[in-house]
Amino acid sequence: MDNYNIEYYRSKAECLLTQINDGREFLSHHKPSLGFWGEHLLRGFLRENLPNDVKVTQGFVTLDEDFDSIRQKLYFLINKKEDDVEYVFSDSISPQCDIILYRNKVVKSFGEIDIVNAKDVVCVIEVKCSINRNGFKDVLSNFKRLSAMGVQNKYIFIYNAPKYDTLTSYFYPKQDKMNDEVIVDDGAKALYDHGDEAYLPLAIIGVNQDYALCQDYIIGERDLFGYIAYRLTKENASLSCLQLFLSFLYQNIEGKNIVTKKPFEMKFDGMACDYRFGLYDL
Repeated sequence: MDNYNIEYYRSKAECLLTQINDGREFLSHHKPSLGFWGEHLLRGFLRENLPNDVKVTQGFVTLDEDFDSIRQKLYFLINKKEDDVEYVFSDSISPQCDIILYRNKVVKSFGEIDIVNAKDVVCVIEVKCSINRNGFKDVLSNFKRLSAMGVQNKYIFIYNAPKYDTLTSYFYPKQDKMNDEVIVDDGAKALYDHGDEAYLPLAIIGVNQDYALCQDYIIGERDLFGYIAYRLTKENASLSCLQLFLSFLYQNIEGKNIVTKKPFEMKFDGMACDYRFGLYDL
């Protein structure tokens, strides 16, 4: 397969949407099952398209290298529930992670659920069939804990994603509510400042909306840190968000000194800004 086959990635994105919508028809009465189906589909795609030395799983991230240490800490958390113990151990084991890309061996496996040491994690991906404000807040809370454990690369992958403006509003304090959409006026103040980018997602992928909104600097009248969605130009105009997402992941992989062929070379001088918003001043 040619890694630069644009039609392959576009057809894969359409196939993923068809499969998730088929699942929604049969599994909507049990949302956890629908969520599991969405995670399963993306894990399969990643296993097919990532280098063999990068493994794909689900489960938990830990700071410990042996299971006995984890067991001891879990025992105190579950049975003792002492304030000082909970404080010490609370970040030793992460929240559940939909997808973990990692290298080397797992610390412990329970069927299809793995416990992976933080030092071996390439990235963590939160998978959503759809997302609202409360769901987004929960994801960021989990990402904050992962960041404290040293997991740098985190992504949100949404099959049926909200439009740009609605997603942007999730980053801001709630101002008003009308028809389940949060309205943000020009005076709304973001919740973030320098350093917060460490736990915010590197990119948010909206499959049905075909966007890849990534962390970047916004240079203008006010230089800001925020998010940008790039519109590709000329021969790259038909690239799908799935191909861009895979390119982001390859950048993480190459950060480990592994030379691989990217699905697409991220040369931003061949792109134009499609949408952007800032979070705080530089």
